[in-house]
This record gives sequence, C-alpha cells and structure tokens, in this order.
Amino acid sequence: MASPAAVESAWSPEPLGWSDPPRTPPYLPGRVWLAVLVLYVILAVLEPYDLLSPISGYGLQEHKAEIGAALDVIQSGNMLRRLGVVALLLAGAVAVFISRRTERRWNPAIAVPAAALFLLALASPLWSEDPVLTSRKVFVLSSLVLAAFGVARCWNLETLVRAAVVLTGTTILLGAVTEVVLGTMHPLDPDFRFRGSVHPNAMALYCALFIMSSAVLAKRFTGRRSALMATLAVVGVVMLLLTKSRGSLFGLSAALFVVSMLRFNRRMALLTVSALGTALLAVIIFVPDVSVSAERWAMLGRSTTLDLFSMTGRTDLFHDLLRYAADRPLLGYGYDSFWEPVHILEIARSQGWIVGSSHNAYIGMLIDLGAVGCALFLFLLVSSLWTAVTYVRRDRSAVSLFPLAVLVWSCVNMITFGFWFETTIPAFLSLTLVCRLAIREPSGARRKARKPVVQYAV
Repeated sequence: MASPAAVESAWSPEPLGWSDPPRTPPYLPGRVWLAVLVLYVILAVLEPYDLLSPISGYGLQEHKAEIGAALDVIQSGNMLRRLGVVALLLAGAVAVFISRRTERRWNPAIAVPAAALFLLALASPLWSEDPVLTSRKVFVLSSLVLAAFGVARCWNLETLVRAAVVLTGTTILLGAVTEVVLGTMHPLDPDFRFRGSVHPNAMALYCALFIMSSAVLAKRFTGRRSALMATLAVVGVVMLLLTKSRGSLFGLSAALFVVSMLRFNRRMALLTVSALGTALLAVIIFVPDVSVSAERWAMLGRSTTLDLFSMTGRTDLFHDLLRYAADRPLLGYGYDSFWEPVHILEIARSQGWIVGSSHNAYIGMLIDLGAVGCALFLFLLVSSLWTAVTYVRRDRSAVSLFPLAVLVWSCVNMITFGFWFETTIPAFLSLTLVCRLAIREPSGARRKARKPVVQYAV
C-alpha cells in the first residue's frame, strides 16, 4: 500500500505548502471516470439481450404478436446493438493499446483453458446449423473478451472494485427512479419485484455486485468513507431482497460464508462449521413445521404455484435441454446458437411457456459447445477459484476478497441464471476479474520504474 506521502506526490504537481490543508485523494482519477462513463453507456445500450423476458411465462397464443416480433429481432439483429458491439470492440482495442508496454506474465492455469474455450467458440460456426448467426454471436463474444482483457491490463484490482460500485450503483439508482416515474414502485405489494428497466433476476445481479464491492470498500476505507460504503451495502441488501431473486441471494450467502471461513484459521473455521451444523440439526429436530416455514422464507414472498424444489419449473426445462445436448454431445450447436426461433418454439410447446435461455450456465455451455466446451468452462472456473483463494491467503488486504466473493457467487447463481458471456455490466465485471486473476506480476527484480496507473490512500 502506498504511503500517504507517495500518494500525495502522485496526485500533486508540486509539493503542498505548509499552510495548505491536507487533501483527500479522489475516489477515481479523471481518466478512469471517463472510461467508466464510456463503458457504462456502451453496456447500457447492449443490456436488453433477453428479448423474451417481458413475455416469459406466457402461452404461445396469449402474446403471439410480441413473440413474433422478438423472434424476428433475434434472427435479424438490431442496428443499435450492432453499433454498441463495435464501440465495445474499439474500447477494448484502445485499452490494449494503452497497456501494450506493461510487462506481465500470465497464469497458465487460467490463461490456457480461457484461450482454449475462446478458440473453440471462434471455430464453432464450422459445425453450427446457422453459421451466419453463430458468426455474429462470436463477434459479440470477441468484443466482450477484448474489452475485459484490455481493462484488466489497465486497472488494478482496487480500481475494479471502485468502478464496480459506480457501475452497479448507477444502474440500481436509475432503476429505482424508473420505477418511481412509472408509478410501479410498490415495495409493500407481495407481488412486487424490483426490476427497474431490466428483468428482476438481472437487477439482482447488479444488487449483489453492489453489495460485495461496497462491503469490500467499507473494510478498505476508514472514517466517513467507510461508513458511507457500509450504508450503501445495507441499501444494496434491501434492493436485492426487493428483487426476490433467490439465486443471487443464495449465491451471495455462499460467497460471504466462504470469505468468512478464509478469514479464520483452520481451528476456528472447523469450530464455526460444527456449531452451525449442530444448530441446524437442533432446529430440524425440535422446531415443529420447520420445513414449511423454511419454504415460505425461501420463496421470499413470491406467490407461485410451482414447487420450490423444482427451481420454479426449471428442472423440467433442464430435462428437455439435456435431451437436445445428447443429440450433439461433443461440440454442441455452436456458441450461443441453440436459442434460435426453431428451438425456442419447440421448447415453448414442450414446456407450455415462452423461454429464451437455458437458465443454467453449465447446461447452456454443454448445449452450445458440447462436452469439450463445458469441461473447459468448468476447469476455468475451478482454476480461477483456486487462484482467488491463493490470492486471499497471500494478500490480506480487503480488496483481495472481491474476486473470490464474485466467483463463488457466480458459480452458485449460474445454476439458475446464466449471465457470463453476456454483454452486460455484471458479465463484463466478472470476466474482467478472471482476466485480472490470470495476470501474474513478475517476482524478483524490481520492474522498470513506471508511474502507476492509479494510487490510493485510505
């Protein structure tokens, strides 16, 4: 961590006079604020990737016109989104160009499966049923990966955490304003789900990332800044509960549990797990009707006739999708190419409701890139988790907890809502963190003197 004197010299063109009051370092430098604004605008344009979400859950005959319009856009594309993808590609190219002289080594445990998975996706138009559609999807993926790669080279981990607070917090704030303006903000209504301008499950991604990044900075900062970040984290928890998204909530709980266990020594971790297990068994044995109460709590107030253990009807969908995966087990249908109009209508007739995504990142990867792609994806996740754990044990700073928390949350949440590799802010931040973990700083001799990209003080 840089000393206050070093930070002062980094931000001040001249030494401060003895009578000048001490200055608090800015939250982010001006050039980083500009980059954050550009990224937010681009990704906001690309946000509505799930065109069927407004009509998801309805029968085929109830919204025939809307379904037809959505399928036409999926097949032909959208000009505004095309411009957004090109802008994202250019932003990534600029970031890579700016950081071209920085010396870095790469962690092969992450870099190799990531590169192999990307190359497999690039080659997938060769065996896709619709090579033109798959080529478009691959171009979008290339833009997203290049942007994440470039930003990871330009920003250190603390800059990513601070940018995450701004990017996710802005979306939550604009979503709340949208609900108020439209007159749909009714948090006391049992059927209300906070969504802003996106699907509630998508808004839950922003809330979870906002909570994790704010909590990390609350631990990183001191004084008023720490209190402010802690308050923002509490606000994020409230907004997450209002989305009533169980996947994000369970994923966040798992992330907090894993991070807490790593902060303790082994004896304390074993004692804590034993105490929690004993308490859970005691509740199950001595509290009557605990299963009914637990199911009511797990539903988060959502009124639905579907069984909780069927993941709100997802298990039937997973069963059908696995049958499609069995037809092309090795290489799949091509990257992000399964959900074309033909398959959407087939699944809709089978399930009795409109669905436009796998609702599971692992099954989705199995369908898109087969067993080969799914194996590479799982290996990438495991390697990234292992690297994040190693990083936490080596670097005891607060910001070192952020990649691990995001990865654990992602792995759990992607069981019911696959969001990686989408052109959204949560996906971009997650992929950027993986790229950042893949960077292994040289050890031994001190690197050539360079002005750091960003320096911070508490």
